Amino acid sequence: NAVILARPKNKFIKKWLDEYDNFDNSQWDYHSVILPFKLSKRFDKITILDSEAFYYPSWDNNLDEILGNSKNTICTGFSSHLWKGFCEKTLNKISPEFILTNNCTYSMIVNKICSLEELNYWKNGRNY
Repeated sequence: NAVILARPKNKFIKKWLDEYDNFDNSQWDYHSVILPFKLSKRFDKITILDSEAFYYPSWDNNLDEILGNSKNTICTGFSSHLWKGFCEKTLNKISPEFILTNNCTYSMIVNKICSLEELNYWKNGRNY
């Protein structure tokens, strides 16, 4: 998993995607991790941030920090990876009702970016 912030028609992204013509499913990590790192060395103006910018809290942190009934966790990254494979039981409790009624960091974030209409759309079983 990764996050890329780039302008449309970015030359680095185009070059990286072009390399997928040679994709080998048995070496997915090469195209997903190693190759973009190598390619990044050939381009100016590429900034590689540390994992805290994308993966805080980590899967081994207590997810109660962001899903519990407090707003103690400050999420300063560009995104938050919720690590479903490791935290599925905890994540299964997330629903529109959870977001609307829970006073936690995650609910606070979702309420800032989703309207009540969007949450009700999700609640009624529809996906975007």
